[in-house]
Amino acid sequence: MTEIEKILYAKSFIDKMANGVNPLDNTPIPEGELLNHVRISRCLFYVSELLEKMAETEGEKKKTEPKIPFFATEEQIAKFDYTFHPITASEIIKRMDEAVGNPRMKSVAVQFVNRWLIEEGYLFNDSEVISGKPQKMPTQKGSGLGITATLKEGKAGPYMSLQYSTQAQKFIVKNINAIAQAGQKKE
Repeated sequence: MTEIEKILYAKSFIDKMANGVNPLDNTPIPEGELLNHVRISRCLFYVSELLEKMAETEGEKKKTEPKIPFFATEEQIAKFDYTFHPITASEIIKRMDEAVGNPRMKSVAVQFVNRWLIEEGYLFNDSEVISGKPQKMPTQKGSGLGITATLKEGKAGPYMSLQYSTQAQKFIVKNINAIAQAGQKKE
């Protein structure tokens, strides 16, 4: 949970109590209880406003603070949550960000992963066009690693979704720093 999410979660509890609702089970707080006293309720509304301002301030800070380049330590890499079923590159990146746990750090872009896998011979740009775009497909080397392509239907029409097996996830995570560095050089 991010800092903003924590603040907004706390605010939701304060709002419910200020309105005479138990935040744990959403039942009305009985009349005569301390939380139903007018002065307490006004105080809770004030705290709620402060929490809202804190969340806004935290959001503004996030927008203005420059992000640091991605880098994962061996310990962070060891925290990666592998799956036994294939997942997409964006899910791998999301899980890597969670393992690193630094919101000030840039994420590795999916295009960096794809570009690196093309350069290493695991993917290629297929000239077959689906929905007006050439598609990335696994090479024989990529298929051997556990990269598969599945035709999916999206809002903009059909597309090929690349999925990564546990073995392919491990390969990408093991090379995540090289992928990030190669991508950042080409930005």
